[in-house]
Amino acid sequence: MKKEWKCGDWECGDAKYIPKYAGRRFEWAEIDPALYIKMDWDQYIKTQESQLFEKDPLYGSAELLQRGGSYVLTQETERMLKRISPVNSDPIRLDHRVITTFDQAIAQAVASVFLPKTVLVVKEEPFYALLARQAWMAIRQSTWLKAEVINVDRFILPQYGNVGVDYSELSIGRVITDSGEPLVARPADPPLQVQLARIAQRIKMKGINNIIIVDDGFSSLEALEPYKNIADQMGWNIVGFTVGVCPIEKGEWAKTKELAEKISGNPVSFVLPVSDIVDWTCQRDFSIFGGKMVESSSYPLSAPYFFPFSDGASGSIPKEQLLAFSKPVLQANALLIAALNTTRSRPLTFADALAAGYGIPTSLLGAIRTPEPNEQIGQFLEEAIQTL
Repeated sequence: MKKEWKCGDWECGDAKYIPKYAGRRFEWAEIDPALYIKMDWDQYIKTQESQLFEKDPLYGSAELLQRGGSYVLTQETERMLKRISPVNSDPIRLDHRVITTFDQAIAQAVASVFLPKTVLVVKEEPFYALLARQAWMAIRQSTWLKAEVINVDRFILPQYGNVGVDYSELSIGRVITDSGEPLVARPADPPLQVQLARIAQRIKMKGINNIIIVDDGFSSLEALEPYKNIADQMGWNIVGFTVGVCPIEKGEWAKTKELAEKISGNPVSFVLPVSDIVDWTCQRDFSIFGGKMVESSSYPLSAPYFFPFSDGASGSIPKEQLLAFSKPVLQANALLIAALNTTRSRPLTFADALAAGYGIPTSLLGAIRTPEPNEQIGQFLEEAIQTL
């Protein structure tokens, strides 16, 4: 059974900040109408386009995204760098011109690989602002669904509410090992089982058994495995998903949304719908602070998605273009670190990265040595450039 609600009659879902749609009728699923709105593609994408996408033709458009075949890159440089500032007595000062220069360099490097296909660059601030708003709506919904909201992305900050009171956080990621890629806690965070025990205690105190997952997006069907495995392990029921990037309509990834809705029994709440895309990558994975975690017996390691650290396959970079792609990416990283160092009394070291929750870069290819925590990031990047 479906209900119709007239947007503008009350503050329903997205309608309260989309004046151009006030008074129109939209179709709602059979759930709390104050929390979900279902528009058709054209209505939705036109609403978000001016906020989410760059105007430069290089970065494509919502219409091109709908046709499929695009590569999606979500920016998050400012949030990535902000994690470094609070954890030491010598904070960096963020210059938006420096961030913009870095963002543009990475976007151009990606575009050089995939053109003439569309490279859609999603702007950081509006994407995470809209996602934060969706996260807050999930918190509101949790009362109705008798569920605990679990935020698994460290860059999403709900607009209202406090962690440990209104929602929980779970810091997880996959780590590359000889036997697979199991889930572990991210660097500088408590062990996974400790985090789960804290959440379990909160859930038990509330007398509930349901959870709502909040993350920056879905990709392949495998993306659902960590959530499902944790829920099964802890005896929890997933009753909702709130994400940033969500595959819909065409393409193999669209099955991810179908499965998520089958698991939870509710529609997926999302910010950016994507259709039959080449890939979706978070831009931090093209930085010295990103990439997949790598098993280590000493300090946390990670392998960014470019040479000399990996073969680029995790970012869908073709092998024959890996070196040509990696050179401007390495140079952009070196320029970014050099600019940040000018704002500090001492250069950034990998110890600063570890304290902020990032791994030390290591090469899965054996193409460069693994640096020590006390080494300067800028000097190591210059060494990495010499490997090309």
